[in-house]
Amino acid sequence: MVGITKFYREQVFDVMKPNARGHGESEGDYIGYGRHERKDYQQRVQLLINEHNVIRL
Repeated sequence: MVGITKFYREQVFDVMKPNARGHGESEGDYIGYGRHERKDYQQRVQLLINEHNVIRL
């Protein structure tokens, strides 16, 4: 995903690339095939909106 990240960064977009559960530097070995991870991503986006004010719709 390095190429797509570079493209969007060059277009001055912020890019969020979280590790899913059990992948990359995430803890544990649980893999939910997206069912539970989608809630993780929703929480991360909400955190960015509420606490860091980085997302403007």
